[in-house]
Amino acid sequence: MIAYKYNQTTNHVDPDEYWSRFGYDMSQFRDLVSYYYSNFGSLDYLATSGEGATISVRGWYFNRNKYEFLFVMDANTGREISRYQVKTPTIRQDVEKVLGIAGSAVSGFDAQISVPTGRNIFIMSRKTNDPLGNTNGGAVDKSFASTKILATYSPKASLDTLSLKGDTISTTGWYWPGQSYAHQFVFAMDARTGKEVSRVKVTPNVRNDVKSYLGNLTNSERSGFNAQIKVPIDQEVYIMVRRTNDSIGNTSGGSIDQKFENRKLSTAKLHNSLDALNLGNNVLHTSGWFLPKQNYKHQFVFVMDKETGRELKRQQVERGDRSDVLSYLGDFDGSDKTGFSTSIYIPSGKNMYVMVRRTNDASGNMRGGYEDMAYPNSVVKSVVSNPTPPPISKLRANVDVLLIDNNMLQTSGWFMPKQNYQYQFVFVMDKATGRELNRQQIALGNRSDVFAYLNGLLGSDKTGFSTSISVPSDKSMYVMVRRTNDVSGNMQGGYEDMAFPNSVVKSAATTTPLPTPSFSLTGVNATQMAWLNGIYPSIQKLAKENDLFPSIMMSQAIAESAWGQEDLAIKTNNLFGIQADATWTGARYTALTTESAKEDGKVTDYTGKEIFVQKGQSYQIYADFRKYNSQAESLTDYVTKIKTTMNGSAYRYQGVWRSNAKTYENAASALQSGGYAKDPHYAENMVNRISKYRLDTLD
Repeated sequence: MIAYKYNQTTNHVDPDEYWSRFGYDMSQFRDLVSYYYSNFGSLDYLATSGEGATISVRGWYFNRNKYEFLFVMDANTGREISRYQVKTPTIRQDVEKVLGIAGSAVSGFDAQISVPTGRNIFIMSRKTNDPLGNTNGGAVDKSFASTKILATYSPKASLDTLSLKGDTISTTGWYWPGQSYAHQFVFAMDARTGKEVSRVKVTPNVRNDVKSYLGNLTNSERSGFNAQIKVPIDQEVYIMVRRTNDSIGNTSGGSIDQKFENRKLSTAKLHNSLDALNLGNNVLHTSGWFLPKQNYKHQFVFVMDKETGRELKRQQVERGDRSDVLSYLGDFDGSDKTGFSTSIYIPSGKNMYVMVRRTNDASGNMRGGYEDMAYPNSVVKSVVSNPTPPPISKLRANVDVLLIDNNMLQTSGWFMPKQNYQYQFVFVMDKATGRELNRQQIALGNRSDVFAYLNGLLGSDKTGFSTSISVPSDKSMYVMVRRTNDVSGNMQGGYEDMAFPNSVVKSAATTTPLPTPSFSLTGVNATQMAWLNGIYPSIQKLAKENDLFPSIMMSQAIAESAWGQEDLAIKTNNLFGIQADATWTGARYTALTTESAKEDGKVTDYTGKEIFVQKGQSYQIYADFRKYNSQAESLTDYVTKIKTTMNGSAYRYQGVWRSNAKTYENAASALQSGGYAKDPHYAENMVNRISKYRLDTLD
């Protein structure tokens, strides 16, 4: 530099001549000087920052080219990962003071750069005359590979606890993916297939210990999870945590998963047990429990021949309450209703075992889906004797109870017809004229005493009748029981009657007549009209006595039971669709019903499959409904529900009471707002029905 500056006034060799000896001209010499005396830099700080997906870079680099770019370089391959333009250099007076070069203070950089996870990186600074950061027009690079190689953040997680109780996995731990997502879900995954079993949305727990462990990354304390998630039995699962921007837990909008495949958990459990199997007088007694893989409508116990494997007998049995199974299995769908217990008359001289079948076929066959559970290793042998058939002199029917209370006739007894029929009806007959006054369809009741009395005659255990029927005033009456194949109780398709004309009761004369309704029944068929005329006196009387509107009660009964013709009403006498909750101690009946989703998520439908539903979407399931001995019991239970159901410290349906509602329109609105039905038009439809058929004349 000195030679160049003073070459006109000294006797030094001219620089051009000097450098030409080495093959350089003065332009090249100046470039060398510029490079070695102007290519200074330092990387002062490089570390992970923010939530983990960025790095902080601080330092300086002096070169007189126009643009500066910071490059994130892969330390393993030496290739560029990303670049960042330093548009506003930081002022570094300390650099200019050390270098003593004018303009070198404008050399600092201080940047936050996004980086991929799990990579070894170093920083390179480029001073260039290309606005895109390439080498066009001249560029000089400064690598800081020797200063620091940084491992970028990798998602970190820990599964702290994992346990199973019943059908529910409890798990805790933490997961920080290196950036924030809107939602967190915990999944149970099938360890064999890697497919989802179930999922649950959980709010991240605060874990300050994790934040300290991760070097105080932003938001890393919001990394904990504490979840309870239901799983099926007989499966091996592992836990997966998903951070996602999708509100239902899918991958839309960005997501990242953490699998804990090294921690597997088995949900294998017994799902059946034969608790008892014994014989007495050629009657086989058996009990136990069976939880199939999905729901079915009916349960049958089969007696099987050990030698031939063929069926000897079958009997339909109710699904019994088994709270011990519920405790053992957890809240699996239907695990509290898994019991079977029955006594079956069997042939003599046979080695036998039992098989339990869950099926959708009402006759116990394999149509419509089924699942069997056999116990061929538990065998009993019946004695070699022939059961004594019932003597001809034995009764085939009996009326046990016949009395009248407030114009309600109560009767019970049994009837063994000569052959099987589909339906059973009790008729109230006028003693004076022999004409029918009222009829009611009832289910076949269990009568083990009749079974013993008739020496185990096939079907004799299902011979009972018991009901309450509204009857007119001032009448002498007797009852008749009809077994028939006609759904309306008439004589088509075969029937058999059993009348008890020697057992007569008389109803009291009415002292305070109720209003005579003037219905408008255009479009109502004869069967519907007969049902209405048979039921409305009971509804009118019960409603009046209990501060309710008869029109509301009648309108509901029509809608919920389809004029008494809906399958549930026929088989269970349930006129109001009331389900059997945990407080119900009476008989139950399982039927297909429509539910409305309370929120977005997965549910199990009537086929036993998990489906995804959105809030408000309808889907079908099998549910337990209350089963009554008579329609009169259904009416009384409805009144009890409306008058006694609590909501906290208040009566849930007090707005339905006549003294509070004042009009049936107000009562209908209060019934819907009280949550009786999910249909948003329930009250409107009920009022329209009252108006259409003039049911208000009952009031």
